[in-house]
Amino acid sequence: MRTTPFTLTATAALVLAGAASAQEKNADKIYLTDGTVLKDTGVVSEGLMEVEYRSGRNKQTVASERVLRIEYGQKPKVVDQADAAAGQEEYLDAIAEMQNYVASVTDKPDKRYPWAVAYARYRILEFNGIIGELDALAAAADEVVAKHPDTRFAPLAFVAKAQAFVDAGNQARAKSAADSFGKFVTDKGLTGRWPVEQRLWAALTSGDTGKKLEDALIAISSDAAEYPSVRNRAEVSIAESLSAGKKYAEAEQIFSSIATDAKADTRTLAAAWTGLGQCLYARAEVAVGEEKATLLKSALKAFLRPVVIYPDESIYVSKAAFLAARCYQQLGGGTEAADRAKRLLVFVITNFKGSRWEREARQFYGR
Repeated sequence: MRTTPFTLTATAALVLAGAASAQEKNADKIYLTDGTVLKDTGVVSEGLMEVEYRSGRNKQTVASERVLRIEYGQKPKVVDQADAAAGQEEYLDAIAEMQNYVASVTDKPDKRYPWAVAYARYRILEFNGIIGELDALAAAADEVVAKHPDTRFAPLAFVAKAQAFVDAGNQARAKSAADSFGKFVTDKGLTGRWPVEQRLWAALTSGDTGKKLEDALIAISSDAAEYPSVRNRAEVSIAESLSAGKKYAEAEQIFSSIATDAKADTRTLAAAWTGLGQCLYARAEVAVGEEKATLLKSALKAFLRPVVIYPDESIYVSKAAFLAARCYQQLGGGTEAADRAKRLLVFVITNFKGSRWEREARQFYGR
């Protein structure tokens, strides 16, 4: 079980209360990319082109490209147990449970929950991403596409695979995933969100940097106006490019805007808060006196957001936790600040073994 540096009793209580309410109603909620939520529904099927659901006594559909995520009021028992295990950060147990469910319906399809096997395979992908098992994530993504090519999970699997290898800095495998996604989009004749999203990953795996990359991302952001999740991801990437070029003021403005956008997904929000913190931290490094302290305090608040609110976004949490510790160390403030810094460094060392941030944390532990 992954440890956390802070107790989140109030937040956990709110999450559990919301989950309990959904379970009591036994209804599904379909969250759309424009921020709309379709409540009191019953998902019937999740196709590549459309999701079919019951609303009252009527069957209705919504384009799959407009679906951001679905919160299921009811699931098969084993799938529900797996998700509960994941909620307790027992990801290996969650993977095993999902695999058990998939095996159980191989010869006897689940007629009550026909969507569940694709969902289970996709969750295996997600859990492997959280624990940093990239080869297992890639294998799970390939299985989703092979077994469920005509579901909404197939394009999501391509995106997850490309994202994982971009995050890991594996340019060759990231580009291969983006190229395969492009072929899938063409072969399936997909329109709307998916071609724009594929362009985003093609740009991010092209090897371009600086202004050339930023110009491509600006065009994609403009074309993704109808799809906030894609637009925000493109804009975060623009800001990350600007930050890499030490254009902190421009990057900070973009990160700040996205960090408060209710339509951004959790990965994008974690990236935005981490990026914002890095801009503030970079400015603090060349500041002095009260200005330095003010910037470090603001950076600290930004870094703690991913650590506390988006703990599953490990690529950003590891970086944000380490830099939050460095903020505490530089701000000083006695035993309490030193203790908080050590707890964050131990958190990074314990949970992100083999990463750059584990190595950095070991260097600064004890200072």
